[in-house]
Amino acid sequence: SEPGQGTRILLKFPVFVPLSEAKDSSVQFQPKPDQNALRILAVDDDELIRMTLQKTLEFLGHEITLTSGGEDALLQLEGGLHPDVILLDFNMPTMSGAQTLARMRAMTDPIPVLITTGRMDQEALNLATSYSHVSLLQKPYSIGELREKLQEILMV
Repeated sequence: SEPGQGTRILLKFPVFVPLSEAKDSSVQFQPKPDQNALRILAVDDDELIRMTLQKTLEFLGHEITLTSGGEDALLQLEGGLHPDVILLDFNMPTMSGAQTLARMRAMTDPIPVLITTGRMDQEALNLATSYSHVSLLQKPYSIGELREKLQEILMV
């Protein structure tokens, strides 16, 4: 290539503000004292997302079991794990979120499932309407959005 004729890449990163320094008083991340801790099974193939989910959900006062894929999640359920809610990544290699959800529904009572996806397409929307107690949350999401979705799921 020639100078000035190559590829130009612009990266933009959000500003990180530690929760302890957040100035927005309308954002309250702590669970209410009367809020029950949930047992959550989180299924995501991305290690960074799993680590973030663990810290976020523990911060909100919940108990979390992490798995890296559908097969492991199914093994956990077969082994006697009884979560209150399942957070399920939609796009995973080997066994997709749709395949995992179908197998989960065949083996257990309808546990509420929150499908997380970076690509909100018709396939994801169809999946959410094909099963009872399933809702969607688009990635990336904030801690407040996650907390709100979990509360909505439990009210149904």
